[in-house]
Amino acid sequence: MAEASVTSITTAHGPPARLFYLDKLRVLLISLIVLMHLAITYGAPGSWYVQEVNFDTIGVGLKIVYTTYNATVQAFALGFFFLLSGYFTAAS
Repeated sequence: MAEASVTSITTAHGPPARLFYLDKLRVLLISLIVLMHLAITYGAPGSWYVQEVNFDTIGVGLKIVYTTYNATVQAFALGFFFLLSGYFTAAS
């Protein structure tokens, strides 16, 4: 018996196949958020309960990199999670 790929199976009686690209997108977003918290721990501006380095003691270049990264991730990551969950709420 030939086996079909998991992504190509859609049955009339069961749930549709899992969308693996959305799982990969969620893993990417979670990784960006974990890295953002690590950046705050090691010198980026922000409030986090562990701070190894004070933001005032690091160099200007690193301040720009940390601030740009944190601002970008904070601007879209959580909103994108809400967008994904809202998109699939009607189907559930």
